[in-house]
Amino acid sequence: MKINFTKKQYAKLIRTAYIAEWVINSYNLHKDRNKDYDDLLEYILSFAKDYGMKEMVDISGGKIYPSRLLDEDEETRSFLDKYSEENFWDELIDRLALRDFNKHYSKEEIQKMDFLERESKIDPFREKYAKEFKKNGLGRIQINND
Repeated sequence: MKINFTKKQYAKLIRTAYIAEWVINSYNLHKDRNKDYDDLLEYILSFAKDYGMKEMVDISGGKIYPSRLLDEDEETRSFLDKYSEENFWDELIDRLALRDFNKHYSKEEIQKMDFLERESKIDPFREKYAKEFKKNGLGRIQINND
């Protein structure tokens, strides 16, 4: 099978593959990386020269890597920064809401809840933190020394 891309489409494919691989592997140590996605990104990057984009790749030890140009690309950085920012707030809200939910209800009560009931009872905690962080950011967060 063969798929043809315009130069513009190929540039977007490189960004998309780079972003996906970054999300999948950015927190994995070298030995824990998902090699399938590393290999797929390397394969996609292997066509950069054919599309006149050899500056988007570095070759080292016989392997092809994204160059600093791709990592520092304004569009790529914008996507990754927005993802990181949204993910931070979503995770913070969800973890605090779940913590408060687990304090508010007993294990027995929670075990009796189905998924929809549990989610509907966690939502008020989420809403509380979402409103707080939208209004004040982290400005009122403190560590309790109890």
